[in-house]
Amino acid sequence: MGCQSTMATPLFCFACNSIQRLNTKPNYFEIFNLPYSYDLDLEELENRYQELCLELHPDFYTSASSFEKKQSQESSTLLNHAYRTLRSPITRAEYLLKLLTHEQRFDQRQLSKGFLENIFTMQESLEDLLTKDPQSPEVKKFQVDIAKNIDQIHQKISSHFARLEKTPERREEVLPKIQLQLNAGRYFQSLLDRINRRLS
Repeated sequence: MGCQSTMATPLFCFACNSIQRLNTKPNYFEIFNLPYSYDLDLEELENRYQELCLELHPDFYTSASSFEKKQSQESSTLLNHAYRTLRSPITRAEYLLKLLTHEQRFDQRQLSKGFLENIFTMQESLEDLLTKDPQSPEVKKFQVDIAKNIDQIHQKISSHFARLEKTPERREEVLPKIQLQLNAGRYFQSLLDRINRRLS
């Protein structure tokens, strides 16, 4: 289906305004015609997402053929999932790591020496603060400090991916380091989520 023009996305042909049949699940970066990179232009991602939403939303296919109705639903679901994955630094890193390793799995439990002990101490301190007063300045400071830790992890992940682009021959050394940062990030994100739930 379509006019055989070179397409910016496998989901929709803007040249002939036609939704495309998906025989295989496209790559999330290809959906938005973006480079395979951790340091994405998030504004560009948002713009392309909104543009595709306008073309693929099932509401625009209520009087279309049964194929187009079905395909618009499938493509919209895929588009939303791809957008959520690439928008978040952590899920974007996980997805990119999966692509680069061809789904090879690294140890998702491995952590730096002493990391768990520090996290357990932070968890105990946080629980004590939340029990006393979730709205206290101490809790807000805790929230800011955890967010800073998460930002530092994102910076380290970005630096590892940049290094990988420059020296792909060192992938066996660099990829596990990315996984190590992702493992740590989950613990900090869990602490931040706990605070956010109590403050909401």
